Amino acid sequence: MNTQSPESHSPIRVWLERQGIVKPLGWGYVGLALFMVGDGIELGFLAIFLEGRGFSPASIATLMSVYGIVVAISAWLSGALAEAWGPRRIMMTGFIVWAVFEVIFLWPGVAGENYRR
Repeated sequence: MNTQSPESHSPIRVWLERQGIVKPLGWGYVGLALFMVGDGIELGFLAIFLEGRGFSPASIATLMSVYGIVVAISAWLSGALAEAWGPRRIMMTGFIVWAVFEVIFLWPGVAGENYRR
């Protein structure tokens, strides 16, 4: 006699579990995938956009380098803090921090051209 619901044996669920993606973190992985796709698209056009707005290549390179360093530190911290505080809390905190800094970067930083020296 099978006591599990038919939904728990769906091919997608079985495949995800084989990949190590457990149900409680499934939406977190979807959010992370969307974030990474968005970041890749953003970085693909950001240098050209900033150059068109008068930023020097050195300023753009510095901006991209600082971004990479911040991402590396954040990746390390997210793993360490997920162990201490739990992955759900860290994912939500990371999303909020990202959203705040994205708005600061785009609104007063890029639109206001405050990066120029």
